[in-house]
Amino acid sequence: MKYLPSNKVLRTVMTAVIAWLAGLLSLPAEAQKKGSAKTSIQAPVKKVNAVVKTPPKVEYNRPLKDKTIRVVLDPGHGGHDPGTLRSSQKFSHEKDIVLEISQLVAKYIDENLENIELIHTRQADNFVSLEERVKLANSAEADFFVSIHCNANLHSWVSGTQVHIHDHAFVRSLALAQSIDEEFRVRARRPSRGIFNTKDRRHSLYVLQYTTMPSVLVEIGFLSNKEEERYLNGQYGKEIIASAIYRGLRNYLVAAETGVRFKTNSPAGRKQLAEEKADSEKIRYRVQITASEKKIPMTHQDFKKLKMPVNEHLFEGETYRYRYTAGDAFDDITKATELMREVRKKGFPDAYLIIDPQQRAEAIKK
Repeated sequence: MKYLPSNKVLRTVMTAVIAWLAGLLSLPAEAQKKGSAKTSIQAPVKKVNAVVKTPPKVEYNRPLKDKTIRVVLDPGHGGHDPGTLRSSQKFSHEKDIVLEISQLVAKYIDENLENIELIHTRQADNFVSLEERVKLANSAEADFFVSIHCNANLHSWVSGTQVHIHDHAFVRSLALAQSIDEEFRVRARRPSRGIFNTKDRRHSLYVLQYTTMPSVLVEIGFLSNKEEERYLNGQYGKEIIASAIYRGLRNYLVAAETGVRFKTNSPAGRKQLAEEKADSEKIRYRVQITASEKKIPMTHQDFKKLKMPVNEHLFEGETYRYRYTAGDAFDDITKATELMREVRKKGFPDAYLIIDPQQRAEAIKK
């Protein structure tokens, strides 16, 4: 009978072999190929867990004056991706609702505004990947990106609109989101759940993270809520929602002095101008200079350099609870715009027009 090593001896030999192999595998590839005795004896390699970092959001705030403004309209889903499913055959899937609303937004823009070039990620029931949507917007060097979706929740009682951005640090995205949200609340009279960023959601949204221009994603309501599903499937509801998105975008572009102007050579344009004139007689405007999650002392040195009254407005239940406006409220949007320009020159370049919060609160109560 041949000699067989004892278990103890066998374990010792195997341990030595495994240790030698582990050391060899830890070497650089070149050293493994050469098998050098000198390079095989190295200090222990400290293991570090690899961390895959998400690339930071890049947002190019291109000049907006004296140019045609390029706006990407992005109806979500499409083709084999229906998005949120309909509850019955008498309703439509998310992909069909948002496509129709996107087309209505485009119609309102084409009828009423000049100096806007529209880019559509899809205009039919076809599938477009998230990567393709982002690539289209970035390669076109678009100025704004507006993605339109319907929401869903396990709780059927949840309802309301939401506007998503990537981060509050991107002031144009935030200002556009606030303008659209304002229209949902005040004009469309829809319940709004507010403005959400990556921190609020606890995850990123691809089309917001990788587009290189100010971008918003609008959730127009919950199809899991029976009442909102009926509303979003009706022609009236679609027109109201589309009008709110259009007006929010329009108000921001006009306030930002982009050169976007109203058409006057068509019946629709004249009607729009008449509506704007009537609105200016009813609505009070204020100039918002900043917003914060926490209260800012009214004695803050940045406020002092304005040399005019600063007003604090409390918004319960919103990300930015405190908003601060400069000067008085105006019924005349022209005077409000003049004040906005003055405030920008005094150190608040991102100041913009909002509806007087007091009037806004009164409208919501009605």
